Amino acid sequence: MPKSFNRNPKSQIILEGLGDSAPPSPVNIKTMTNGVKTPEILKFQDEVLAKIQSCKSYREMLEMQLTSLYECVALADAIWREKPVPDNSYQLTALTNARDKAQTQLDKMKDPEEMLSGIEDHIKIMFTAIIKALALEIDKTKRELLRIYPDDQSTVEDLFGRMMNSVQPETQNIYDDLRLILKKILGIRSVR
Repeated sequence: MPKSFNRNPKSQIILEGLGDSAPPSPVNIKTMTNGVKTPEILKFQDEVLAKIQSCKSYREMLEMQLTSLYECVALADAIWREKPVPDNSYQLTALTNARDKAQTQLDKMKDPEEMLSGIEDHIKIMFTAIIKALALEIDKTKRELLRIYPDDQSTVEDLFGRMMNSVQPETQNIYDDLRLILKKILGIRSVR
């Protein structure tokens, strides 16, 4: 192994994982370390968890995973060039295949934030058209009632005023609920 890899304990853990055994994963990390979670492993797990929680969408998680896979492939390639044995070749091939699959998946995936923005634009146009049509019909009905019952003008205006005031908050609630549903469908997570 190159001397530079032996200096950093974090690199040593990665090298051990890529050397004679399978790549580290949440399932087999205990067997690799005999069940002992070293401070380096705990720190690494915390870093990974923090990165995953900071992602707003599955696409963003996939981009982060792909970046990590590119780094792992480069490291595995350096290890294989230093020591070209079948185990190292297998690790390099497995990581390269995983990277290629993730890249293909990412290339096919549309950005959910852009999709949500486009859908929201269409929904706003639709909601605005519905509200305008509703307000126009309410205004026509109000004028007709005022023509038929001129003595009850303040009562009619009060009733229609309350009706118009109650429509806007309810419309906003419906829009907010729809937005949450769309975010869930598109796989967009709300980051705390």
